[in-house]
Amino acid sequence: MISAGCDGIIVCNSSDGIMPSIAKSCDENGVYLAQFFRNIEDPDVRSTVTASDYFLGCTHEDEYNTGYKLGTALGDKGITKVGYISWNHGDTTAEARYDGYTSAFADADIEILAEQWEINTAEDGTRTAENMMNAYPEMEAIIVAGGSGEPLAGTITAVKNMNKVGDVVVVSTDFLSTLHEDFESGLMGAMSGGHFCDPLFSLMLVYNTIATDGAFVSEPAEIKMDMVFVSSVEDVEAYEQAFVGSVLPYTAEEIQAMSVTHTDGVTVQTLIDT
Repeated sequence: MISAGCDGIIVCNSSDGIMPSIAKSCDENGVYLAQFFRNIEDPDVRSTVTASDYFLGCTHEDEYNTGYKLGTALGDKGITKVGYISWNHGDTTAEARYDGYTSAFADADIEILAEQWEINTAEDGTRTAENMMNAYPEMEAIIVAGGSGEPLAGTITAVKNMNKVGDVVVVSTDFLSTLHEDFESGLMGAMSGGHFCDPLFSLMLVYNTIATDGAFVSEPAEIKMDMVFVSSVEDVEAYEQAFVGSVLPYTAEEIQAMSVTHTDGVTVQTLIDT
């Protein structure tokens, strides 16, 4: 991207560990950098990256709160025994969600019967979920740390293959296109999602900084979002009414109101408030 002449890059990094090399490349070439869907948890990595003159900050979810709210939703449904499937240790999103879930489980007296990390494919998701349900027939729910990858699809396949729909509910993050029917069938117990706006705000950090010759961001910014949470068909219908359809999430006028080239007085705080 730098070789192609980009003035700025937004990145959804898979781990903290790759950020110093990306920041170094951007520093050496005068290219602005921002993260989306991620922040930096590792203190050493954070201090290295934030020392860059070209690192502008991030837009991300409150991942601890995401796990806590979904775990609490399970408690509200009376569920007490669960399995937990996650992708890799070291992923800041996965680790923070896990901390939120386990805090909620402690408050709601929910027991994790089995947990498995490093699950990144649909096949592994299916096999892991089937093994959990076979080993623990009393299991009432399976949590999949994130749903945008294949493990959620594999877990859903396992629940269907074992005729456990309605007996074992699935909980995850990142809404699927089948969200409504999955809640109607009893397959899904709770989900979070609707956070598609993050990349736009990281883009505006970069765009406004380029447009002001570096003056827009004085220190790395953190724009924190909260997800939309659904735990019933009624919740899903409310989400669909507000978010889904032909109307774009942000109009041209709303985007221009966040742009220094269209609106006077726009600051980082404008983006945070928006």
